[in-house]
Amino acid sequence: MTGNNAGSVVFQQFFQSLNDFANVMDAFSTSDTYGKIMGTGLTVTMRNIAKFCDVPFDAPANPQRKYVVLTRGKSHISQPELMELMAEASPMFAETGAQTFRFARIMTGNNAGDFLLGVTYPSMSEIEATYDAIASNPVAAKIYNALDVNLRTIIKVQSTAM
Repeated sequence: MTGNNAGSVVFQQFFQSLNDFANVMDAFSTSDTYGKIMGTGLTVTMRNIAKFCDVPFDAPANPQRKYVVLTRGKSHISQPELMELMAEASPMFAETGAQTFRFARIMTGNNAGDFLLGVTYPSMSEIEATYDAIASNPVAAKIYNALDVNLRTIIKVQSTAM
């Protein structure tokens, strides 16, 4: 919807291990469905691997994920310090309607070493409420002082199939 790649398709997958990732990549080479998707002219412009950081978040039992906001940035403080700030900030996201809150360190690609925050929401109203809360939140101010944000994008979720 927004950002440098507006109009693009985002396909996210989550794995327990890199071996699981490798198995899926191997399966793509023989997948009729994947072949049909690639036959549409779709091209892969980026593929990264990120490792989740354990940041607590009080998610609803049945999250309604219609939008995801991705924010990427380079940190000026250590990973443990940044994770502590994110843990302090996560209740604000829950209070303003965030459905899920995932924080990760990018391990590969052009932005290796950067951090990525993915937050899902049920509507744009909750996204707006979060931005309003961030504007006056002292923990958010500390996070912005610790990060050089180099991407923020809003994505419309089309499917959450497992």
